[in-house]
Amino acid sequence: MYKLDKRYLPGLDVLRFLLAVSILIVHFPHFLDPFSKLGIAQSAELPLNSFFWIIYSYGGFAVEIFWMVSGIIFYHFYMELIRDKLISFKQFIFLRFTRLYPLHFITLVLVAVLQFIYLRKFQVTFVYTNNDTLHFILNLLMINFWNAKFGLSFNGPFWSVSAEMFVYMIFFLLAFVQIFSKLRNTTFLVLVSFVFYSLGIFSPFYECLLYFFAGILMAQYLGKMKLKEIGFLFIVICIYLLIKFQFHLLPKNEYLIRALDCFCKLCISWFCVAAFAKGFSSIQGNMTKSLRQLGNMTYASYMVHFPIQLILVLTFYDRGLNFFNNIYFFFFFIVGTCLIGYFLFLFFEVPVQNILRKKFILKK
Repeated sequence: MYKLDKRYLPGLDVLRFLLAVSILIVHFPHFLDPFSKLGIAQSAELPLNSFFWIIYSYGGFAVEIFWMVSGIIFYHFYMELIRDKLISFKQFIFLRFTRLYPLHFITLVLVAVLQFIYLRKFQVTFVYTNNDTLHFILNLLMINFWNAKFGLSFNGPFWSVSAEMFVYMIFFLLAFVQIFSKLRNTTFLVLVSFVFYSLGIFSPFYECLLYFFAGILMAQYLGKMKLKEIGFLFIVICIYLLIKFQFHLLPKNEYLIRALDCFCKLCISWFCVAAFAKGFSSIQGNMTKSLRQLGNMTYASYMVHFPIQLILVLTFYDRGLNFFNNIYFFFFFIVGTCLIGYFLFLFFEVPVQNILRKKFILKK
């Protein structure tokens, strides 16, 4: 079974960091939400819109690429352990739990308190509306997006982690029975997931499954991938986008359009992952550790950015729309959130993980 070369990991860490920043930019308009409800921000232009318009419009696609990177990383770190029965399902889930749950719990409680204060002050909630007891329990159990009808609630961005938790369990089961031991098996899973995505089957997990399995396939194939193949992906992407957005030559069949869009997004994802993995593969020494830190802080910055937005709006709402909707505040939010994410990783995530895992022994 092919094992991913470690020299590709620094590039994936850089990509993870940029994807996290992309999500921060996509969610920056949350600051305009209170003013939009009053009809004040309807025509407001977002900071650096002419430069970041594509991120404002399509940056949410970063979540799908994140799922693909997760598939690569899980294949690299867990595949052999699961295959050789060196880690049990209970141990695997415990490792995931100690990695994700502490920060999730803290941000969930924090958002619940802040939304209560916001509701008392403005008679509406900030951005996400499903903030009742049932949704709080669903969030506590990390199953808040295991049914799309549940809707987004509390720390809304956690929906993607909730969906991925389900996929983790599927991954362990398939790895345990050695489905991923052959390239053709992984390819078949990607194709099945592609059909699920195109037809909307197995909602809301079909998208996460597709990109996660595509990441595993990428991990098995990345070392063999040539520069010309990466270039071919880029050409395919350009041709498709030209047809879709310029000449409108695509047929009007809903499922065919979903399939073509999905194929293009997969090409974009593969191109990004391959370009960053290959482009940073020559980095060595201390630089790899620094880039690793960038990758590690992405979960914290992702989880904490919405509570930060709530705190800032509650604190500075009276200063008006112009206080939030400008370049200086834009960079303050992006840079400040990344720094807070970094310190949360160092001084909260790592210590809490170590405490929780103190009695956890990985059998050899």
